[in-house]
This record gives sequence, C-alpha cells and structure tokens, in this order.
Amino acid sequence: MCSLISFDSRLRRLLLIVLISLVPLKQISAADSFEQAVQWHKAGKSTKAVKTLTRLAKEGDVNAQAYLGAMYGSGNGVARNYRLALKWQRKAAKKGHVLAQYNTAVLLARGDKSSSNLEESATWFKKAGEAGLPQAQLHMGLMHEKGWGITRCPYEASKWYYRAGKTFLNQNNLKMAIHARDNILRLLPDYYLATQLSDEIFLHGSEK
Repeated sequence: MCSLISFDSRLRRLLLIVLISLVPLKQISAADSFEQAVQWHKAGKSTKAVKTLTRLAKEGDVNAQAYLGAMYGSGNGVARNYRLALKWQRKAAKKGHVLAQYNTAVLLARGDKSSSNLEESATWFKKAGEAGLPQAQLHMGLMHEKGWGITRCPYEASKWYYRAGKTFLNQNNLKMAIHARDNILRLLPDYYLATQLSDEIFLHGSEK
C-alpha cells in the first residue's frame, strides 16, 4: 500500500528552466512588442525590457508573463525576486504555458516547503508532465518516490520515470533516458518497465 508522508528535508535543488518558447504574437508596434523586449534583454538593456515586459504581462500576455517570471526567478538582467517570479510564472501556468507550469512547480518546491506548497508543486509538475515535458515527468517520479506533496508510491514513481525515459529517447537524449531507467532499477529492479525501457534504450543506441 502506498502511503502519504511529510516533506523530506533532502529535497534536491531543482533547476529553473529559463529559456522560454517564443510564440509569434500579434503586432502592436515594433518598439513595444514582446519580441523587441526580448531583444533588449539579450542586448543588456534590461531596464527597457522589464518595463515593456511588465506592461505586457499586466495586459495578460502569457509569453511576457512567463519570460518576466523566468527573469525574476533566475536573476538574469534583474534582481532575483521569488515573489515576483512565482506571481508571473503562476499566471502564465494557469493559461497553459507548459514551461511556466514547470517553473511554477520548481519555485514552489524551493519555497517555504509547506505541505500546501508541495501539493501545488506536484500539481504543476503533473500538468507539465502530461503535456510532454520530460523534466517535469522526471520530477513527478521524484515526488512520488519521496512522497513530497503527493502519495508516496514506487510504482507510480516508476511509471513517471518510464514516461520521462521514453520522452528523452524521442528527443535523442540517451544520457537522460538512461538516468530515468536507472531510477526505476533503483526502486523496483524487477519491474517490467525497467526491462522495457532498457530494451528501448538498447534499440535506440543500436540505430546510431
């Protein structure tokens, strides 16, 4: 029987995904567009970038919200600010932005580590994982393995690790696929998903 346990203080550091997928937006004006703000940021003109991104984010632009949240979360071009990072990432996450869903989960896991934060973190990891993001799938395995904000269950953890391994293979990331497979072997060495993923990794490697 899989049981729910409290947060384990050994929560490993999670890496915030900073690179945001850019989706073409309707043109407002060349100077005020999201794309222009991104170019300003890349050119080191962070003050202009943040001003434009903040305006667009307040107007509901999901890409601006995600990008601004990533800036505050990483401290890239702006002072790191957990509250603002979570605010803007969560807004974009609620609109279905997959990387923002993952980043929201990471920020919540890094926060005060209350049970409610970890439960919400698991919810966003799951949404991003179901959308096909392998990093989120991997972390869903970790959450189930440790019982962080979700039911502790090695079988559910292994299913998510398997899912992550498959996705990494589809992305030709053999190293991370092997990492996912090894997590299953560590938890349930005789579980059929470990053997299945091992076979798929072998076939993938033999095709190279």
